[in-house]
Amino acid sequence: MFNSLKVIAKESRSAGAQQRAGLGGEDPEDKEVLRYHILLIENINHHVEDMDDGGKEGVLVEGRGKAMLEFAEALEAYVSRVITRPLGKLLPPPDKPDVHRFAPFHSRKTARSLFAQYDGKEVRHGVETLRKRIEKHFGDADEEVIPRGVVALVGRKCERAYERTIERKEGLVREVWPPVEGEKGVEVDFTREDVKNAFKGLQRSS
Repeated sequence: MFNSLKVIAKESRSAGAQQRAGLGGEDPEDKEVLRYHILLIENINHHVEDMDDGGKEGVLVEGRGKAMLEFAEALEAYVSRVITRPLGKLLPPPDKPDVHRFAPFHSRKTARSLFAQYDGKEVRHGVETLRKRIEKHFGDADEEVIPRGVVALVGRKCERAYERTIERKEGLVREVWPPVEGEKGVEVDFTREDVKNAFKGLQRSS
């Protein structure tokens, strides 16, 4: 049953990619990969909820553990993609660390200009847009209780991803643009408190 769910999700992804092959469009593969992870999250969530191991050891427990691992991996992959739109240029390419991405930006002025685009107001706007997108992905199911739980979980994972982004940027500032006497410093313009407050709204809506 568990493997069948994965096959269904993968076939959906492949079919969509084939339909759009050669048609152009904006990042069609990304859209299909995202849909693949959404289907996995939804299907595995239903699968796990339907399993009851009764606290006993055995094949059922092993299957539930495997499903939970797959769920965590799909959730991580989904979050890493869905936050790309609101965080944009603050995120490094998947195959490169931040330092390589920002290597051409040795100008402090350029770095300050980039970071200034992401202040507290922009973070709140980005999270609100993110909330609507997550609810669109998971909020149309017939069973409302499970989607609300999934939306809340995705929200917590996204919040942690925002916090990691702040941590990476603060480390990057220390490494690439340390304080220099007589020059205006480079700072990350949104704080952990901004992130916390922005995601409170998402959690309430869930």
